[in-house]
Amino acid sequence: MDSPFGLDLKLETDRVSISEAGAAAALAAFWSMPIARYAQPRSLEILGRSVQLVRLPRAHTIFRRGDMPSGLYYVLSGTVKLLAQAPAGKEKVIDIFGEGQLFGEIGLFMDGPYRSWAQTNGRCILLYVPRDRVIEAIGLDLGLAQHFLREVSNRAQILIDALTATVSRPAPGRVAAYLLDLAARVGGGDRPRVIFPATKSAVASLLSLSPEALSRVLRRFHDQGWVEVNGRAVRLLDQRKLRSLLDT
Repeated sequence: MDSPFGLDLKLETDRVSISEAGAAAALAAFWSMPIARYAQPRSLEILGRSVQLVRLPRAHTIFRRGDMPSGLYYVLSGTVKLLAQAPAGKEKVIDIFGEGQLFGEIGLFMDGPYRSWAQTNGRCILLYVPRDRVIEAIGLDLGLAQHFLREVSNRAQILIDALTATVSRPAPGRVAAYLLDLAARVGGGDRPRVIFPATKSAVASLLSLSPEALSRVLRRFHDQGWVEVNGRAVRLLDQRKLRSLLDT
């Protein structure tokens, strides 16, 4: 099977054409992507003609370190982790992308290969737009170009903030900041319920913690009555107490 990622997809991967069941809904999701709010009709036509819906199995590598950037990705369902090589050759999670998030936009403007790699956490459905079509649309559309510039700048700032937080804060502060960030995304009032977008091991790596350290912090928060933990689901019972850790 030909892959839009330039890789040999596993047998369980299913690429769906526009005529198949579910594809119309996927293309409708494409038109509701954030870039659609900033693109002119001609740009949307260019992007829409080339969009592909791809189903990927768990632990599938979307692109590898050293691959040349090939396109833009949008998560319809599931989560994807972005990995880098840590000292001693270990994998380090540097970002996790969930439903409704774009990734790969930084690679659109790189002359060289990826310095990180992306892998699915579980089964995922992605929309993919080839790099040359995105570049063509951007070249015709100033508003779209400005949007991508903001996206790339925001992503760089998020990574800088994450690095600063993991370097400057002890483990409880890192976990509290992450839980509060998840809560801000979902809303939910005073006692929001959040779901870790990946395994606790992946989340621990994102926070530069061991899985055991993450579990100890969550257990401490639970014992103090600040959270309720049920697997990957966490209900924030006392956001004020969690925020008090951000300055420590």
